[in-house]
Amino acid sequence: MKYDCAVIGGGAAGMTAAVTAARRGKRVCIIERSDEPGKKILRTGNGRCNITHDPVNADDYPDSCKSFVAEVLNGFSQADTLEFFKNLGIYTCERDGYVYPLSKTALSVRNALTDACKELGVEVFTGTTLEEIREGFTIKTDGGDTSCESVIVATGSPASGKSISDEGLLAVKKMGVKTGKRLPALVRLISPDRTLGRAAGTRHNGEVVLEADGKEAARDTGEIQFCGDGISGIPVFQVSREAAILLDKGRKVTARMDLAPSLAEADIEEYI
Repeated sequence: MKYDCAVIGGGAAGMTAAVTAARRGKRVCIIERSDEPGKKILRTGNGRCNITHDPVNADDYPDSCKSFVAEVLNGFSQADTLEFFKNLGIYTCERDGYVYPLSKTALSVRNALTDACKELGVEVFTGTTLEEIREGFTIKTDGGDTSCESVIVATGSPASGKSISDEGLLAVKKMGVKTGKRLPALVRLISPDRTLGRAAGTRHNGEVVLEADGKEAARDTGEIQFCGDGISGIPVFQVSREAAILLDKGRKVTARMDLAPSLAEADIEEYI
């Protein structure tokens, strides 16, 4: 079957692209390797899915990507994002600068996107592995070939090594498209210190300060989640990109946590 547009990847970005194209009258399909679209959405924001944060500025991002972020925000602002989800039936609320769906559940966001795809006639092929994108365009998968006029690759990259496929980027690279080095972002930080495992499953508001060779590289505050092998949560995700870049450069990286940021060190010593 021939489509106007084929979207490779059925995550948040892929479904958003598919919905947008379908609203413009295009015949669209999504090719997704997992058994259902939007599975990673269910894990975002500790299961609550922080859609955005307020305010959003290019200056919030590292110098290396400020110009790119500014260009993106000029084309599709935070207000546009909120309006897009509102049109899907997702009303929002704010907590500590983070914007969540009013339901406080990531499931409602995932369902809103999948329902919109269904209502707009987007065909979703799940459990389908991309093998090759041929010029023209022909999408070769393990389930057969699909022809289309245009292709949107929205597979992300193997940030976690488990939940994200690298097939889309490998396919476009075979076509001669240049790609930069990909590093993990928005992921938990893993530590060899297994004493953290004693607090696994607990959450605590605090501050995470990322240091490289003893110098501060990034910091963020919010709810820190303790895992068996490290730390997670929104503030950890926010600094993880810098951690990945520094580790890739061979730097020694340390994450220092302040679990009582409102108390002075002297007050803590007195309490102990």
